[in-house]
Amino acid sequence: MFAEEIRSTDFLEISQGHEWIREKTGLNLIENSFLTPPRYEFSILEIDDIRYLIRLGAISVKDGKYKGAHQETRSKILGLLKMKGDLSSAMLAEELGVSAMAVRQHLRELESTGDVSSTDVRVGKGRPMKRWALTDRANSHFADRHRELVVDLLDEMEGALGSKGFNALLRRRGDSQVESYRERIDRSLPLARQVEALAAIRDQEGYMAEARAEPDGSCFLIENHCPICSAAERCSKLCSIELVVFRLCIDESIEVERVEHILEGSRRCVYRFSRRTAEP
Repeated sequence: MFAEEIRSTDFLEISQGHEWIREKTGLNLIENSFLTPPRYEFSILEIDDIRYLIRLGAISVKDGKYKGAHQETRSKILGLLKMKGDLSSAMLAEELGVSAMAVRQHLRELESTGDVSSTDVRVGKGRPMKRWALTDRANSHFADRHRELVVDLLDEMEGALGSKGFNALLRRRGDSQVESYRERIDRSLPLARQVEALAAIRDQEGYMAEARAEPDGSCFLIENHCPICSAAERCSKLCSIELVVFRLCIDESIEVERVEHILEGSRRCVYRFSRRTAEP
């Protein structure tokens, strides 16, 4: 249940005063005045000491689990798996200078969050050994400069093609989107069904999109996330072309207007689809 030892970088929340702890256990605790509520720093505690403090009611434990600061160790485990590939708990323990039992506890918790997975590898005639590796999800813990890369590429393309060539490239991309969307949207269907189909496409593309029909016959496409926000901030024409794409992939009798825009400070982008009123 608990790590076999707690190093100086870890902290335990104490429900009794440190003088009381010293009197009862002989353990010397140093109060860390920078933490609120007050916590106490241990140099090194063995597992038996921790269990003894728990029995005395000195250490705050929630739901049967020790709530110390384990994040640093987990980050080191993720870093080692990133740098060295799949490793066993014993290999990780040797690298970290802690026990294999402590590492296995961290690995189980990382596995429960979907950050690592294990495979059984047979070595000789003995029992299979678990080798641990990062999952795709674990990449979110590491630096990712794809946004900066996209913006840099846009700058380079505009510099190489010139404004006219760059705008032509954006329009070509928009034409490809219209063609792709039209293949998946039946424009003979009622407006609500068309917008639902468009929302499904945009949701698959990462926009967290949903459709909403109104009593007056209009419909809203609501995009709660913009996966190209950094690029759109650099190049507002991406948003302009997006609006044109929506107008061209839906029934031509439909008017489309953007009523909320993330780049203008809104929480989301919202588009209103409605029948054009007949001109007098």
